[in-house]
Amino acid sequence: MRIETLTAENKISQGKKQREWLKQYSPQHLAKIEKLLKDCAGYAKNHGAPDMLIFGAGACTEIPLSKIAQFCRKIVLVDLDADGMKAAIAEVAGPLRKRIQFVQADITGGVSQKLDDILNTIDWRALYDAKDNEVAHITAEVLDRAPVPESPRIPGIAPAAIVVSSLILTQLFSLPLQDVLQKVALVRAGMQMTIGDNTEYIRAANLFRRKITLAHLRLLQTSLAPDGAAALISDFAGHIARADYTPDTTLPELRILPSSVLSIPSELEKEFYAPEPIRHWQWVNKLPDTAKYPGRIYTVIGAILQHKSESLA
Repeated sequence: MRIETLTAENKISQGKKQREWLKQYSPQHLAKIEKLLKDCAGYAKNHGAPDMLIFGAGACTEIPLSKIAQFCRKIVLVDLDADGMKAAIAEVAGPLRKRIQFVQADITGGVSQKLDDILNTIDWRALYDAKDNEVAHITAEVLDRAPVPESPRIPGIAPAAIVVSSLILTQLFSLPLQDVLQKVALVRAGMQMTIGDNTEYIRAANLFRRKITLAHLRLLQTSLAPDGAAALISDFAGHIARADYTPDTTLPELRILPSSVLSIPSELEKEFYAPEPIRHWQWVNKLPDTAKYPGRIYTVIGAILQHKSESLA
């Protein structure tokens, strides 16, 4: 499962070294997140020094943990990457470090493991002579059968005045979907590309993405104190940057969070009260090396959310 290799991959792509890279090549990304979190704290009412819960914390590459610890009485990091969270806490000055703890957990409530159990009941190699649409049908059935908790439960956390979803939302569904396509590749090399264009698979995959997304929004709701505020930070669309990339280059956009998965802002406003418009900015994730190795640039959304009943009172 991809989720099992996440910690090892994060050691390469996250942490202090990547943060220094972002300061040089994508400083706006870091500045926008820091401003969003400070503003979000301003919407958490009547808490004095608030407590904060950060889903998808990892090594806190983009989260200004030391600065946050200065105005929060307690911070709980939640992620599967225990090593990354330990490294993030170690970077914080000693006295402030005492305010931070972490909980190692699968934020989806174990979807990848449950999906893997279903995938392993199928003899994929025996489908070598099957038609592509037959494999697509089986794959879609697997996704339809995958149990996704409507409201994931994470032991060891309590509702907090500030809740943050830190660039984790699309990973929650993309990693298990990669596991599915990897199993399809056992049928015939490259077949996962064909499956990805199949109408039945697209329907099932988008429904799976939507279930995961709505479950995560529900997790934010249940983890947020009645008069608190949540910050949802998520990649929204992606661009491929060519070797001749300049900031003015027009690049094709791929929606990572399509409207069929989450309609923004309408569905967020249906579930939460949004005290201000959703923010958007660019995140340079990787610069192109050559034409063969393009870079990656993402459009990011940042939304401040509150419980409706409390916010409108």
